[in-house]
Amino acid sequence: EKFDSCLDAYDEAKDILSRMEEKPKMQWAGLNFNMGVTKFKIGDFQAAKDQLEATLECNLGNDDNANDGAVDLAAVLNSLANVNTMTQNYEDANTYYRKSLDIRENESRENIVDNIKSRSLTLSNLAILASKQGEYDKAELYVNDALRLVSSLGERSKKHPFSFLSGTLHNQLGNIFIRNEKLDIAMQSYGDAVRVFSKEIKNRPSNIRVKVGYDGADCDQSENSINSSKSDKGENLEGRPSLEQLETHMQRTRHSIGLVLCMKGRLDEGMEVLRNVLAEKKRIFNKNGSDIDSFAMDDPEAGKIMCDMSRIEILRGNMHDAKELINNALVVLRLSSKTKDITKYNDYIAEAQVIHTKICGETKRIDDIPLNSTKVAYKSV
Repeated sequence: EKFDSCLDAYDEAKDILSRMEEKPKMQWAGLNFNMGVTKFKIGDFQAAKDQLEATLECNLGNDDNANDGAVDLAAVLNSLANVNTMTQNYEDANTYYRKSLDIRENESRENIVDNIKSRSLTLSNLAILASKQGEYDKAELYVNDALRLVSSLGERSKKHPFSFLSGTLHNQLGNIFIRNEKLDIAMQSYGDAVRVFSKEIKNRPSNIRVKVGYDGADCDQSENSINSSKSDKGENLEGRPSLEQLETHMQRTRHSIGLVLCMKGRLDEGMEVLRNVLAEKKRIFNKNGSDIDSFAMDDPEAGKIMCDMSRIEILRGNMHDAKELINNALVVLRLSSKTKDITKYNDYIAEAQVIHTKICGETKRIDDIPLNSTKVAYKSV
């Protein structure tokens, strides 16, 4: 995630291309697309939109060969839709998703595997868009359509990349059911996701660490970390989730299960699940040779878990524990902000500050927290 280095390299490539007499459309399209993806990753959405629109201009020029070998049009449209979703331009986002889906549905079925993967991911993104607008019934339909597409592959649906994809879709469906207050069905969906991720982790060699590049990769939504470009050629490991990614998805699902238990009034059981998830995060980081300090600095989602644990302690009347947990959460989020792109975690910080104000009667600015607080944060968790 060395985004600054990526952008520097892209700027050098741009300078080289701009000095060429004949501007090769394929290279310009690819460069603009990759720059757009990177800008999206760092939260510079206007720049991402500009680059992706420039990609469209390369792809859709009047030259007969304008689209020959250029970036996949459906992927560009899907990425533009994601940018518009993040900037709350929901109408434009819906239009781009629909155009992307139409292209995929009208493609030849020579590579049905890639086609179904891309269509499923676009349906997943449409579900995210619907959820952001409070249209949870519509979101549920989109995810179920995606799951039906995956299931249509039969035995192939149980292999890479569809096994992992089906797990993330079940998890997404659980999130939608929570928002629609269908807690029992949400628990079933999370259970389905856990079964998928457990099997994937069991079958995943621990020594495989796959790097997923940006070349041809889509701008993925924060709730969906699978690339929706045409990248699955055969059974190689390119684009496959690493063991760390699988474990992270498992932890997120179990985190959600803990919250559902609490929403059902089973606070003790829910807290136990959240404690176990946090302990598992620490165990994995220690196993990989990391110390507690780097765990705190490397995992803002641990801060989110502590926020939720603090809320639960408030409900249980344990204000001392709630205060300690929320202070710990703020420390972790502060440290994470120095090593991670914190843009997508801003909601976590805002939530932690609200809880801290509720407990302590004062707002704690994230920048006021000293960077040497790590051991204090994890001492009692």
